Amino acid sequence: MCRLCDFAHASTDYQELMERAFVSDLDRMIASKKDWPDNRFVFTNLAKWDKIRFDFALFEPLAAIPNPENYYQGVWVDSEKRGSSWESGWGRSFGFTRDGKLLLYTKATMHTKFRPEDEWFKYFFLVEFEPAQLSLVMNPPKFIIRADEVKLKGQNLLTNEESEHSFSFIFSHLATEKSAMLPEAVKQSAFYRKVLRRGKPKKDDGEQRSDFERYTVTTPYYAPHPFLMQFFQELGYETRFDFQVAIPKFVEEHFSALGARPAPSDDALNPGPSP
Repeated sequence: MCRLCDFAHASTDYQELMERAFVSDLDRMIASKKDWPDNRFVFTNLAKWDKIRFDFALFEPLAAIPNPENYYQGVWVDSEKRGSSWESGWGRSFGFTRDGKLLLYTKATMHTKFRPEDEWFKYFFLVEFEPAQLSLVMNPPKFIIRADEVKLKGQNLLTNEESEHSFSFIFSHLATEKSAMLPEAVKQSAFYRKVLRRGKPKKDDGEQRSDFERYTVTTPYYAPHPFLMQFFQELGYETRFDFQVAIPKFVEEHFSALGARPAPSDDALNPGPSP
């Protein structure tokens, strides 16, 4: 395990943050059974999913220049793309478990109009993949995790019935230190004018998001989970941006442990078309 995972394993403060967030998901699960009991997309393949301990680091696969309407890198379930926006109650992260698997934890919520406290799941997936089910390519500091229609058998958490879904995604970390731009520079780009201004920013809930000391990353990348980012000083970094720049070395440790070999060139890291 990498140093971040060792910290996550030892830090009761980090685990308490994760546990409180997960308890909120358990409450949403109860509401989902009441308000949307026929939802097929509340699913896990973990035998003891409700007893999970987040004693390892989680990373968010973020889009280039993330914005509220296009925040996460995409995930397809049963060939249907799941939402990639950022909203309260939504999330998408992955981690390398202590028994050598890759965990995907992604969710989105809905709520009653004018009653945001009444939340239930639009989708919830807490699933593990064996390394053999994935394609891992690395050319540090660039990395690719790819799943192509990987079928997982598990349980519908609303009906407790056996279920199966196929998963596709390409999680890319193509960022280097040169990929970061100050907001003023980003606003001058054609991309910003044509894309980012299509929607109005949504109100943030106060969590430490991916600003990394007022920088924006212009390529797809892996970011530390916001809860882990809060501990950047305890992990030995002066700024959040310093922590973000260090992420590739931790990811490389995990890729190597799972048997990934360096790509011969950057061409092998071209993710190609979406699944």
